[in-house]
Amino acid sequence: MTRVQIRSFVDDDVPTAALLLAGRQRRDRMSEPLLSPEYEDPRLCEQLLHGALDPKGDGAVALEGGRVIGYLLAVPGDDELRGRHVWSGLEHHARAADASPEVVRHLYAHLAQQWVDDGRLHHYAVVPGADLDPWLALAFGHEQIHAVRATASTTEPLR
Repeated sequence: MTRVQIRSFVDDDVPTAALLLAGRQRRDRMSEPLLSPEYEDPRLCEQLLHGALDPKGDGAVALEGGRVIGYLLAVPGDDELRGRHVWSGLEHHARAADASPEVVRHLYAHLAQQWVDDGRLHHYAVVPGADLDPWLALAFGHEQIHAVRATASTTEPLR
């Protein structure tokens, strides 16, 4: 395996990150077919990423052999419930299908020290079920679990 390099996420990374996010969504739908296929469109993913970029936020990309194989973004927050924290939503992270899950560890390690130095001791990530293992290996736990399921349609009014 080629050595993974980590650098800061820049605006020019959005198109490549959008391809990774669209690919992750395709893989997620393999295990959760009720998820919407619209998020497999890299153009929509680009819009999501532009919306996710926060001037106060942090981000990093992982490169292997000069190719972007993963990214992680986080937005800082400060409130009474969570204190000083960072939050990574579903659109804030993805890795290439052929990238090792270790990429998540490399990205997190690159960013986490500056969060801790800034007093942001609570780190949250919204992660699809198929991608949980690398996050759990980093000692993240479950706060919430969301699911999708098909329901029978009815033509009779509810009583």
